[in-house]
Amino acid sequence: MTGPGGRAITSALAGAATDQWQAAARRAGVEVRELHEIAEFELVHRLYDEIWHTEPANVPMTVELMRALSHSGNYVAGAFEGAALVGASVGFLAGPPGTALHSHVTGGIMGRGIGFALKLHQRAWALSRGLGQISWTYDPLVRKAWRHVVRDVLGGLIDGGARVTGFTTDGHYILERA
Repeated sequence: MTGPGGRAITSALAGAATDQWQAAARRAGVEVRELHEIAEFELVHRLYDEIWHTEPANVPMTVELMRALSHSGNYVAGAFEGAALVGASVGFLAGPPGTALHSHVTGGIMGRGIGFALKLHQRAWALSRGLGQISWTYDPLVRKAWRHVVRDVLGGLIDGGARVTGFTTDGHYILERA
């Protein structure tokens, strides 16, 4: 299998990615795992509401959609501190088929590296499935308070090998990485 630029996706690369997310999760003090149950998706829905305080008609991800995505082999994961959900991430397979994942939304308690652990988990998940590309969008203007977080995350991803492949007029960065 190959990723962008013809880079081979080897079991060693996937294994190293697993080691990276596990180390990041330990540093953040969380357990990261895939989610499959309605009760888990309800926890994610509540967490996202606590983070973004969106209107009911404008939630980043519904419980039903998370269930459908998980059931159909897409990425839905949570970060737990004991029994408490403290971070979550949802992504879906993207085109060309069998090559890419699009990371739709990730949120968590700030300042502990939980989001970074989730992104590394997502990377290992993608590589273990032969997906050599992950795309993200970041909106640096969502909230003024989040600008420094976006800057730090964007910088961390670029330091880790991501590259900005576009910037849209609505303020979203488009990133790709595997």
